[in-house]
Amino acid sequence: MPDAADAVLAPRVWDSLALSTKLTERTMAFTVPDQLAAVCRKSVERSAWLERLPDTVRDLERRWSLTLGMPFTGEDVSCSWVAPAERADRSSAVLKVGMPHMEGEHEIHGLRFWDGDPTVRLLEADDELGAMLLERCVPGDALRAVPEPEQDAVIAGLLRRLWRAPSAPSTFRPLSAMLAFWSDQTLADAERWPDAGLVRQGLELFRELPYSAPSTVVLAHRPARRERPSGAARAMAGDRSETLRRGPRL
Repeated sequence: MPDAADAVLAPRVWDSLALSTKLTERTMAFTVPDQLAAVCRKSVERSAWLERLPDTVRDLERRWSLTLGMPFTGEDVSCSWVAPAERADRSSAVLKVGMPHMEGEHEIHGLRFWDGDPTVRLLEADDELGAMLLERCVPGDALRAVPEPEQDAVIAGLLRRLWRAPSAPSTFRPLSAMLAFWSDQTLADAERWPDAGLVRQGLELFRELPYSAPSTVVLAHRPARRERPSGAARAMAGDRSETLRRGPRL
């Protein structure tokens, strides 16, 4: 690489290292799941969100009169800080603070729309912070723990209950916008494609199919996908039978 480019990039590298060190010091007394921290450090906006997160959680804990447990960890926890909570009346709940990302923009609105059927109930929310106090699924067994044919039956039943038409005018993002976003993300990784022709054909279908659907508009949760371990985990067993644990994106 030319020397001039090195001179431009070097300060950025040091700035990134300094920010990482600052975040580590700031969050040392506050547990942040490794996967969430790794995702946040890939962008300046999300790094800033992560730096504010301890104060955000403490403010929500005070404002909503919560006693929080240790946050959930694991490979599923990559887009939100999520922890069990006990309310002032001793009832159980879950606090979720979403990392800024396109797929989670309408999560709170979706949970309000479905109002507990078949999702968990939204007990409190702060739209500006992307913060939610959610009904806790009990016992909370992940769907991926059962055989795949049983998963299919549960997911099919949930989807039938999810597909409802929102009132007009709707503020929800159309499926075509989400698919275009995913296509752009895939195109950004074009150098890693093992079969560029096949991938491009798939992306063309990805963009065209939403426009071939009937004109009826329904709201739908992003489907669970077995190839991602987190997919089937989003459907959980609760007191009110099978329930999706979050809105339109843990």
